[in-house]
Amino acid sequence: MAKVYVSSTIADLTEERRAVLDWLRRARHQAVDSYLPDSDTVEKSCLEDVGICDLYVLIAGHRYGFQPPEDNPEGLSITHLEFRRAGECGIPRVALLRMNIPDVRLSDLEDPR
Repeated sequence: MAKVYVSSTIADLTEERRAVLDWLRRARHQAVDSYLPDSDTVEKSCLEDVGICDLYVLIAGHRYGFQPPEDNPEGLSITHLEFRRAGECGIPRVALLRMNIPDVRLSDLEDPR
């Protein structure tokens, strides 16, 4: 049984995230997916969780995601920081990419004007 960290933005990838988590649990892997967007401690807890996993799975769509303002000079999103941490820890990384946009309002592509 592997301990697998699943990372994604939440609002736009709910169904995809649920499908991956369900599959991992049915395959008897331990899925790690705790995420509280905009939380003051989310960055620290997520990066700690990534560091103790056997595999990192990124589900990417068309949103960059929350960028913690504290201790984040590059302005990276939580998912970007998690992906980087997995690489730093030598944890294998898998990226699943969503190619279509079912609702452009849930993406970073809609013109904010």
